[in-house]
Amino acid sequence: MRIAALSRVVTTMDREVFGRAREEAAKASEKIVEIRTVATLSEIADLWSGFLIHVQRSYTRLRIACRSGPSKGWLRSGLADAQQ
Repeated sequence: MRIAALSRVVTTMDREVFGRAREEAAKASEKIVEIRTVATLSEIADLWSGFLIHVQRSYTRLRIACRSGPSKGWLRSGLADAQQ
């Protein structure tokens, strides 16, 4: 299915969930930028932990959005890739 066709059938709720996933990914990116500016290993560890939390939240939100409907194939293919 083409992306354009997929975007027509995504519900409002899906858009909200995808938006939240995008926000979490942006927060994860901010943590990486901050890591480059800190001086101690303790600060790096804290920021790295925050990065991992935001990546996991983003992935979880994407899984929720893709459990059913037009994006279901993404979830199944992603799980299949992870199991290999």
